[in-house]
Amino acid sequence: MRERGVLRGGRKGVEKESLRYCRPARWPDRHPAALGAPLTNEHITTDFSEALIELVTPPFRESWELLQYLCDIHQFVYRHLEDEMLWSTSMPCVFYGDDGIPLAQFGASNVGA
Repeated sequence: MRERGVLRGGRKGVEKESLRYCRPARWPDRHPAALGAPLTNEHITTDFSEALIELVTPPFRESWELLQYLCDIHQFVYRHLEDEMLWSTSMPCVFYGDDGIPLAQFGASNVGA
């Protein structure tokens, strides 16, 4: 019974990855400037690929606050994607090989080089 209470009152955060893609099936080349720099935006960044967006919430005590923040950040991203969409997972259903995957570009600063 004590194990159930371990997580009660704790803070929860989420990292949600999605692939950005365009139609017809192609990967976008760059992280959208309207979303901020992927190296310095702590809530919207990229992973190993320019096409792999990562949404990061701060920690919350209440689950509803976490879900609301995640919903809000999704809506912000969709408003700035233009002709792109988000694949619901980080793995596409069809994969055509490594050559077409755009590697993440974090800039030319000392930190990002």
